[in-house]
Amino acid sequence: MRVYLVDRNIPGITKEQLAAAQAAAIKAAPVPKVLPQASVENAYVSGVLTRPKATGYLKALGYDDATAGVILDTDEQKNAGVFKKPPGERAKSLSAGTLSDLLLLGIIDAGQMNTYLLALGY
Repeated sequence: MRVYLVDRNIPGITKEQLAAAQAAAIKAAPVPKVLPQASVENAYVSGVLTRPKATGYLKALGYDDATAGVILDTDEQKNAGVFKKPPGERAKSLSAGTLSDLLLLGIIDAGQMNTYLLALGY
């Protein structure tokens, strides 16, 4: 939703009332939730996101392909032992907060979140 400030003389409406209504509309405008970089990296290391999907999320945060590749390569190097495991085993390292972010963004569904939480011992 886009809100434009308009300076109009509307009978019965003061400029202050118009400004307040416009400010309220701006505050009410939906703000898309963006997966934070740390959550993208955690989800990638944990096997919830594939490399192409993780790259896409990093690009949505403003990184170019090369920089996203460096970030993911660094994650792979720092977690070399983890990347030898199948994705299901890697998912055990996700935090509840990261799982919540992934659920809110529709990357995982409630069933997957419950499975991961059970694997974490919740």
